[in-house]
Amino acid sequence: MTSDGRLAVDGANGIGSIGRYTLLARFREHEMKRGRQLVVEGVLRQGGLSVGWLSKGAWASQLTITEPGPVVAAFEAPADGNYSFVIANNLRGSTLRNVCEFTRMALLP
Repeated sequence: MTSDGRLAVDGANGIGSIGRYTLLARFREHEMKRGRQLVVEGVLRQGGLSVGWLSKGAWASQLTITEPGPVVAAFEAPADGNYSFVIANNLRGSTLRNVCEFTRMALLP
Protein backbone atom coordinates (compact mmCIF):
# COMPACT_ATOMS: atom_id res chain seq x y z
CA MET A 1 0.00 0.00 0.00
CA THR A 2 1.32 3.44 -0.89
CA SER A 3 1.01 6.46 1.40
CA ASP A 4 -1.94 7.77 -0.62
CA GLY A 5 -3.92 4.51 -0.37
CA ARG A 6 -3.11 2.90 -3.72
CA LEU A 7 -2.17 -0.77 -3.91
CA ALA A 8 0.98 -1.13 -6.03
CA VAL A 9 2.71 -4.32 -7.21
CA ASP A 10 6.21 -4.39 -8.72
CA GLY A 11 7.75 -7.86 -8.91
CA ALA A 12 6.64 -11.45 -8.37
CA ASN A 13 6.84 -11.73 -4.59
CA GLY A 14 3.59 -12.87 -3.12
CA ILE A 15 2.30 -13.90 0.27
CA GLY A 16 5.01 -16.23 1.50
CA SER A 17 6.68 -17.05 -1.81
CA ILE A 18 7.54 -16.12 -5.39
CA GLY A 19 5.63 -17.74 -8.22
CA ARG A 20 3.52 -17.50 -11.34
CA TYR A 21 0.22 -17.87 -9.42
CA THR A 22 1.15 -16.61 -5.93
CA LEU A 23 -1.38 -14.57 -3.96
CA LEU A 24 -0.31 -10.91 -3.87
CA ALA A 25 -3.05 -9.57 -1.58
CA ARG A 26 -5.86 -11.14 0.39
CA PHE A 27 -8.36 -8.85 2.06
CA ARG A 28 -10.28 -9.59 5.22
CA GLU A 29 -13.20 -11.96 4.80
CA HIS A 30 -16.67 -10.39 4.81
CA GLU A 31 -20.11 -11.89 5.07
CA MET A 32 -21.76 -10.99 1.78
CA LYS A 33 -25.25 -11.22 0.39
CA ARG A 34 -25.69 -12.50 -3.15
CA GLY A 35 -25.31 -9.66 -5.65
CA ARG A 36 -23.21 -7.33 -3.48
CA GLN A 37 -20.45 -5.85 -5.62
CA LEU A 38 -16.85 -4.76 -5.31
CA VAL A 39 -15.59 -2.33 -7.98
CA VAL A 40 -11.86 -2.06 -8.72
CA GLU A 41 -9.96 0.34 -10.96
CA GLY A 42 -6.30 0.46 -11.86
CA VAL A 43 -3.75 -0.21 -14.54
CA LEU A 44 -1.70 -3.26 -15.51
CA ARG A 45 1.62 -2.19 -16.98
CA GLN A 46 3.33 -5.59 -17.25
CA GLY A 47 2.58 -9.20 -16.33
CA GLY A 48 -0.77 -10.69 -15.51
CA LEU A 49 -3.24 -10.99 -12.64
CA SER A 50 -6.16 -13.01 -11.40
CA VAL A 51 -8.59 -11.07 -9.21
CA GLY A 52 -11.83 -12.10 -7.58
CA TRP A 53 -13.63 -13.70 -4.64
CA LEU A 54 -12.17 -16.55 -2.60
CA SER A 55 -14.52 -18.67 -0.46
CA LYS A 56 -13.49 -21.65 1.68
CA GLY A 57 -10.03 -21.65 0.04
CA ALA A 58 -11.29 -21.81 -3.55
CA TRP A 59 -12.10 -19.27 -6.27
CA ALA A 60 -15.81 -18.40 -6.20
CA SER A 61 -15.48 -15.76 -8.93
CA GLN A 62 -12.37 -14.90 -10.91
CA LEU A 63 -11.22 -12.54 -13.65
CA THR A 64 -7.90 -13.00 -15.44
CA ILE A 65 -6.18 -9.81 -16.66
CA THR A 66 -3.26 -10.37 -19.03
CA GLU A 67 -3.37 -7.39 -21.41
CA PRO A 68 -1.58 -4.21 -20.30
CA GLY A 69 -3.78 -1.16 -19.88
CA PRO A 70 -6.55 0.26 -17.72
CA VAL A 71 -8.56 -2.13 -15.54
CA VAL A 72 -12.14 -1.50 -14.44
CA ALA A 73 -14.08 -4.46 -13.10
CA ALA A 74 -17.01 -5.26 -10.83
CA PHE A 75 -17.21 -8.49 -8.85
CA GLU A 76 -20.55 -9.74 -7.59
CA ALA A 77 -20.90 -12.19 -4.74
CA PRO A 78 -22.34 -15.30 -6.44
CA ALA A 79 -24.30 -16.45 -3.36
CA ASP A 80 -24.79 -15.53 0.28
CA GLY A 81 -21.60 -16.43 2.15
CA ASN A 82 -18.19 -15.36 3.40
CA TYR A 83 -15.70 -14.04 0.84
CA SER A 84 -12.21 -12.56 0.70
CA PHE A 85 -11.20 -10.42 -2.26
CA VAL A 86 -7.84 -11.60 -3.62
CA ILE A 87 -5.27 -10.41 -6.14
CA ALA A 88 -2.89 -13.06 -7.45
CA ASN A 89 -0.09 -13.37 -9.97
CA ASN A 90 -1.14 -14.91 -13.29
CA LEU A 91 2.20 -14.77 -15.07
CA ARG A 92 2.95 -16.45 -18.37
CA GLY A 93 6.09 -16.65 -20.45
CA SER A 94 9.60 -16.20 -19.13
CA THR A 95 9.09 -13.27 -16.76
CA LEU A 96 8.08 -13.37 -13.12
CA ARG A 97 7.53 -9.61 -12.95
CA ASN A 98 4.23 -7.88 -12.41
CA VAL A 99 3.81 -4.12 -12.50
CA CYS A 100 0.33 -2.89 -11.65
CA GLU A 101 -1.50 -0.42 -9.50
CA PHE A 102 -5.02 -0.35 -8.12
CA THR A 103 -6.25 3.19 -7.55
CA ARG A 104 -9.78 2.46 -6.34
CA MET A 105 -11.54 -0.43 -4.64
CA ALA A 106 -15.08 0.14 -3.38
CA LEU A 107 -17.53 -2.30 -1.82
CA LEU A 108 -21.03 -1.28 -2.92
CA PRO A 109 -24.10 -1.79 -0.70
